[in-house]
Amino acid sequence: MKPDEEAALSLFAQVCPGANLAWQSPTADPPDAVSSDRRVGLEIVRLSPGGDAPSGSPTTRRQHLRLRILSEAQQQFARDTGRRGFRVYVVWRDDDSALWKRDVDVLARELVQVVRDAAPHASKRLASEPAGMENLYRVAFAALSIASHVASVQLSWTPAGPLTWALDGSGSSVVLTGDRPFRTAIDDKNRDLPQWLVSTAERWLLIHLDPSTAIDDDGLVHGPYPFDFDRVFLLDMRERTCREIGQERPPAAR
Repeated sequence: MKPDEEAALSLFAQVCPGANLAWQSPTADPPDAVSSDRRVGLEIVRLSPGGDAPSGSPTTRRQHLRLRILSEAQQQFARDTGRRGFRVYVVWRDDDSALWKRDVDVLARELVQVVRDAAPHASKRLASEPAGMENLYRVAFAALSIASHVASVQLSWTPAGPLTWALDGSGSSVVLTGDRPFRTAIDDKNRDLPQWLVSTAERWLLIHLDPSTAIDDDGLVHGPYPFDFDRVFLLDMRERTCREIGQERPPAAR
């Protein structure tokens, strides 16, 4: 199972009622996971309209890669245990025109390193300051490649702040305005159902939003959409919410 699928499955079990089924990776694939009692099989797919190699203007491409860096870093922090999280806000530099020539995984790891190096001092301040911010300017991490693209990194906390890490950046997200991405993701996974190597009583599909993607129209989620799965869920990795997608039933036989 890929790291982004593991992160999505972990959050799915936390925030969706009835989804904490002690998921396990089957020895045969597909599906991506099965419940511990082998009753439910689960396919996992990421919804990322931009794709891994987006076209468009340099600004659009650069923004997509910025969000991929944040996504990869968020997944690494999601695997941290026993450590209080902070809200992390990344202020990007304007002169990062060569960003798409960089290795996103390397830049994400460097961002994680910068934040983890700053976390102990922020934790000490947290003990005496109920709310505050630790501001790191790029001179503090000038030796890293990420300094060419990031102006500053801010770690903040409040009394009601997150216990898990939450990363965000100065760029905006792609907002879905049509149902085509949903239909494409569902149709692709629907075609894979005959290839399942594990027999289960129920078959579920989990669609998790790429952190670069947002939805303003609930009608896109409600559908309904045609599918052969028993249940289909949409997981928002940034908002930490889970909604069930409506199913379009075939017409009743006369």
